[in-house]
Amino acid sequence: MPKNIDGIFTEYLLQCGSKKIKLTPDRIRSIRKYFKLTQVAFSEFIMVGYETYRSWEEGRRYPSSPGYAILLIAEKYPGIFIKNREDLIKEFQSLSTQNEW
Repeated sequence: MPKNIDGIFTEYLLQCGSKKIKLTPDRIRSIRKYFKLTQVAFSEFIMVGYETYRSWEEGRRYPSSPGYAILLIAEKYPGIFIKNREDLIKEFQSLSTQNEW
């Protein structure tokens, strides 16, 4: 993740977590539609299995911490997300496996 924006993302995610901002199926769908992608394409874009992503949009499951973070950043900072997508996703996945998230 680029060093100059690391604090911005961290602060934003902490604020969202402390306010318990919920990602509803409609909100998740709207994030995907912003990028003009199908469910299959968007699940690949955010590096999540299609069935997992589809269950989020259908409200059967809710995103885990890394998925939650990825969707919030894609929604709030789409330009930065597109440019740094792979690095951001790896960073959130790494935090999750280290139990720091």
